[in-house]
Formats: sequence, structure tokens, C-alpha cells
Amino acid sequence: RSGVLATGFTEVAEAAVSLHPLFYVLLVLSIAALSAAALPATAFPNATVGAALARRRAEVTLAGIVALIAVLMAYLLALD
Repeated sequence: RSGVLATGFTEVAEAAVSLHPLFYVLLVLSIAALSAAALPATAFPNATVGAALARRRAEVTLAGIVALIAVLMAYLLALD
């Protein structure tokens, strides 16, 4: 039993190591974009930034989702 789990873990660990560091940067950017899109405009200390985010919330969300899908696809391709 433990052999199957160890084999699965080894494949995942090798896939994570084989990814280019740029994909981790893209993952961080996607998380940041989705987090910023989820915040209310009043959460930003600068009113201009909050207003700009309020106007572009859909675009920021879409950018975060696209980046997250790109990271997921890269990870799945690295598993092969």
C-alpha cells in the first residue's frame, strides 16, 4: 500500500521540480489578482487605486483566472 502512495507522491514532487520558476511567479500573480479583485474598493489606502480597481474588477478577475488556468495546464503537462 505505501508503495502506491510513495509512487504518486514522487511523481507529483518531480513534476513540481520540473516546472520553470516563471510558473511559480505566474501562480503568485494569479493569486494576487484574484485577491485584489475580491477586496472592496475601501480596503485600499489610496482612493484612486480603489476606484480604478472598482472600475476594472472584471478584468482583474479574468486575468487572475486565466493565469491560474495557465499554471494548472503547465502543471498537468509536467506530470506526463
